[in-house]
Amino acid sequence: MSRNFRRGRGSRNQLGERNFYEAPPAYVDHDDRGERNNDRRGRNNTVRRVSFKPSGNGAGGRGKVSRAMQQLVRSQLNREEDEAMRGDMFDADLRTHIGNNNNNNNRNRTNRGRRSGSPLPRGTGNANLRKKLVPTQNSWYEVRIPYGQKYEKEFVLRSIQQAISPQFFIPLYYKAAESCVTFYVEDFATAEAIQKLDRKIETPDGRKMILMVRSNHPVFQVNDQLKERMKQAMVKRYNPATKALNLEKFHADPDLSDIFCALFRPQIILVAIDIIAEHIPELEALNLNDNKLYMLDHLRTMATKIPNIKILYMAKNRIPYINTLDSLKALKLVELNLEENPLKQRYEDQTIYVSEIRKRFPKVIKLDNIDLPPPISFDVEDESKFPSSKASFLCDASGADLVRQFLEQYFVIFDSNNRQMLLEAYHEHAMFSLTVNTYHQNNQQKLAAYMHGNRNIKHKTDLDSR
Repeated sequence: MSRNFRRGRGSRNQLGERNFYEAPPAYVDHDDRGERNNDRRGRNNTVRRVSFKPSGNGAGGRGKVSRAMQQLVRSQLNREEDEAMRGDMFDADLRTHIGNNNNNNNRNRTNRGRRSGSPLPRGTGNANLRKKLVPTQNSWYEVRIPYGQKYEKEFVLRSIQQAISPQFFIPLYYKAAESCVTFYVEDFATAEAIQKLDRKIETPDGRKMILMVRSNHPVFQVNDQLKERMKQAMVKRYNPATKALNLEKFHADPDLSDIFCALFRPQIILVAIDIIAEHIPELEALNLNDNKLYMLDHLRTMATKIPNIKILYMAKNRIPYINTLDSLKALKLVELNLEENPLKQRYEDQTIYVSEIRKRFPKVIKLDNIDLPPPISFDVEDESKFPSSKASFLCDASGADLVRQFLEQYFVIFDSNNRQMLLEAYHEHAMFSLTVNTYHQNNQQKLAAYMHGNRNIKHKTDLDSR
């Protein structure tokens, strides 16, 4: 045979009778990992390669491969690589996985002599195909274990816990389906630690456990069932004696272990507000600690639906800026807790922080469990209003003509060159006050005749002048 190339499962094809390697079928629920392992023992199929070098027949021999043929083979390999890369990162098909031992033994040989521009043989870069986790605002991560339904839940969770120890994790919404197991964690460090365990935990049948991790929160639907379950969980958290409702870490409530009910989702917290407004409108204290809240625009309705709230706890959340609280400033709060929120890190001066809070909640006297000095304010009832405007305040409307006649005559004389006649309009003991607001030296010289009678209390120190 003058020229050959080798690919896939050790097949050899002549150039004249070229049959390209057919891609493996799509993933199905059937666990065929054992069949593929048996194939590997019998055939050298761990590295798929193709050689573009002549087979030694010389430049003019039959083994010479044309440039068009090389491009055709290379494009076929690229298509197969693209198909593998486009697959879901949670695809449990192990055909794209190459054993670490075979990969290490063939890495140097594969790279040596690889023509520039040709695609990497499948299996040489699989480690880079894993998506890198990044922290997100909600910090919920989905863990998926293909074929995990074959193992006991206790074994799966215990194996993961022992592997990441001393770090501790709480699996939420554990579910075993026909082809995999899924659960969720709500911490980035935990999710990253679990991702590093991929194919490092040995299962009872001698295989390696596959752990796929991605940023995602559980699917939920706001319906009557969700509302009823939330209502039942809130009933046991309400204290009628203090009129206080504790919704701290609400999604981790044991009664909600099988349903996603995180208050950082706007749809869910709005349902909670509606339940409060309908069943406990007299609520005065609300605890929203440790619910991963970061946007509060949808809480503007609290001021109208729960107007009696005076105490609000929102510690251990993810509120980023002080301006985020503007949507709550209509609440008449006297106590507020914002500990362990990112917004506090933006203020090194505690005085400025307190000032910014009181700009929005002027009646706050306790902030972050610290008593504050009483706010300086006017002792005016909130219900007070300015008098309504009127065109006339005369007790008797018949006196309007007399007043109008007096004003007309007064201003005619006032605008004339001789105002002596106006003396008759004043009482003999009438007095008036004069204030001169000027600091410019030239103006003071011009107004010198008036300065001695100036009663500007900002500058007068003697009591007689004041």
